[in-house]
Amino acid sequence: MCNLPQLSKMSIMKQKNAILPQLRFPQFSAAWEVKKLEEIASVQRGRFSPRPRNNPIYYGGDIPFVQTSDVVKSRGKIAKYSQTLNTKGLGVSRKFKRGTILITIAANIGYTGILEIDMACPDSLVGITPNENVYNYFLHYIFQIERPKMDYLAIAAAQKNINVHFLKTYAIKLPVFAEQQKIGNFLSSTDQCINNLNKQLALWQRYKQGILQQIFNRQLRFKQAKGKDYPVWVEKKLGEIALKKSSSIAANTIKNNMGKYVIYGASGMLKHINFFQEEQMYIGIIKDGAGVGRTLLCEAKSSVLGTLDIIKPKVGVNILFLYYVLGQICFKRYIVGSTIPHIYFNSYKTQKLLLPTLPEQQKIGNFLVDIDSKINHLRTRVAKVQAFKKGLLQQLFV
Repeated sequence: MCNLPQLSKMSIMKQKNAILPQLRFPQFSAAWEVKKLEEIASVQRGRFSPRPRNNPIYYGGDIPFVQTSDVVKSRGKIAKYSQTLNTKGLGVSRKFKRGTILITIAANIGYTGILEIDMACPDSLVGITPNENVYNYFLHYIFQIERPKMDYLAIAAAQKNINVHFLKTYAIKLPVFAEQQKIGNFLSSTDQCINNLNKQLALWQRYKQGILQQIFNRQLRFKQAKGKDYPVWVEKKLGEIALKKSSSIAANTIKNNMGKYVIYGASGMLKHINFFQEEQMYIGIIKDGAGVGRTLLCEAKSSVLGTLDIIKPKVGVNILFLYYVLGQICFKRYIVGSTIPHIYFNSYKTQKLLLPTLPEQQKIGNFLVDIDSKINHLRTRVAKVQAFKKGLLQQLFV
């Protein structure tokens, strides 16, 4: 389950001439204070002094050694780590306790996460340990808001970076501790919802990949009525079961065109226009540029830009099955051109594939479309909750 926090307990603040957020919990009314980070937290740089860094005598023990990439990928809670140190390695590093905020200070500027366990850190990370009256999750979300500004202010050298002095003197606006807890926990619940949805999405995507392999390797077969097997699949060339049409629509010709019919580009749905090319559902395939060979299942009464070709099934071929079987073709072998990669139907129409009877095609297509519907539904939910969180970050902080 993914239960979003409720906004009903919040109120819009209208006070002026005070440091106050737009949205806040009604039991709090005091103005926020401005403090330097060093006034509200201990700020210490990680350490790993040996050169070269990859000397094996320091590694392979049982002490977690977190890296910048671990923080960037952490989604706020750092439980995974790339390396471990032994006792000798810990002697040349610095260990931070569970609950410490780690912030990246080189290349990827300002990404933060909170340690779920004690870990050692290199000098590309800074550990921030809040004082007793500062809630670590509240401070973590402050840094999420401030990250673009930090990145902009970072010193531009061979690699962008910030330092401990930059962080210690950084201005932080914060309310009383109880309000910090409310805000931090509220946003943490939202993040947990996003993480849960992403886990579900990843599970469905892995499930789909496994199912596709089993179906097209014929390890998984559908049955007729009363459990009877369908006939064996027969070998065909793509050109025997599908035909290609071209589009001549250029993006600049529809710039001011508005309507109710979808037109697709290389990244998916582009916009709505007042005409359509195809009456029935079809497959769009990117024929040149980035993403060449990627396919789109396009709705009826729609169009594609000229950077895509239109693939349609011949009689006796199910459109959904054709879409998924095209997804199993490695189009890289048909690419020509180095500056702008391109594929031609005349080349890949010779691709051999196995075709079941139409009833089995229909069962396969419908089954896979149901899986994709669940995946797309989860993607939509993730996007909505992320937008919800973005709005909160803009309104809950000064």
